[in-house]
Amino acid sequence: LANRQRSKRERLDPTKRGATRRQADRATKRRLKVVERGVKAMLADIPRSRRRQKAITNAELVIYDYDYTQSDARQLERSIIFLTNRELAETQGDEAPAGWYFAEYIEDANRAGALEENRDYNALIAAAVLAGIKVDGMPPKRVMGEEVLMSPQYRTTVEASTAESFASIKGLADDTSKKVYRVINTGIQSGKSPKDIAKEITERYGVAASSSERIARSEVNYAYNNARIKASEIMSQQSGLRSGVLHISALLPTTRPHHAARHGKAFTPEQQRAWWNEGVNRINCYCSVRPILIDESDSIIETELVDTLKAERKFFAPK
Repeated sequence: LANRQRSKRERLDPTKRGATRRQADRATKRRLKVVERGVKAMLADIPRSRRRQKAITNAELVIYDYDYTQSDARQLERSIIFLTNRELAETQGDEAPAGWYFAEYIEDANRAGALEENRDYNALIAAAVLAGIKVDGMPPKRVMGEEVLMSPQYRTTVEASTAESFASIKGLADDTSKKVYRVINTGIQSGKSPKDIAKEITERYGVAASSSERIARSEVNYAYNNARIKASEIMSQQSGLRSGVLHISALLPTTRPHHAARHGKAFTPEQQRAWWNEGVNRINCYCSVRPILIDESDSIIETELVDTLKAERKFFAPK
């Protein structure tokens, strides 16, 4: 029963990075809360007075007049940008600083992907040895996980994943800063109460929190899968075996049809990367990959995994 439950969880989340995604998301949301409190404090510090004004319906409106000049507006905008970058990007620059908080989760995803690919690929190597497959007249040799993790190719992949994640978080910071500033500036010009403006600020940070969750899902899974593909390439080079990747779809009710249609199909690493980088395929994607071996006639060497995925693909084929 435990094995069946584990198998189901892995099918629904092929990357098995749920804990890492949640941790990354919570870390970003905590930082967004810090920014939200700071921005509301800035609003509260703006001097203001209130007056009553007759409305067209003869009812009275309470109008707030703020002591707020153009110079104050520019300073408020700079302060919001500075605070948001300090918390989310941990820099005012355009490159991730050493020790950037989100890099921890990307590193975790990369390492897990590389080591799991190393394990699965070594299983294929063992099967190839038993099948009598040879490379240059010799049985292929296993590749140690540390060899993969210490390789320049793997380190480059980690750096690229971190840079992409930083761009996503920095984009969230920039977009949120602009929209929150606009909410405050428009509210002040309209004479809204601080309470009403604060409510709109809360709503804007709620939108940012939703974006944070999407970024965590997308970036952590993408880092994991990039590391798997790179590890597969490294092990193919070192073992001399020809290999590719099988696309593993989560097959959830929310899975996009063109994602589900790839389930159990084989691709080269280049094809898989190109597909993930096309349009919004990588956004909110739970798909993953597994290694396969290719024989001299360009056919997939059959394994238990291949047989299972063929059956799943037939059962879950989009209508």
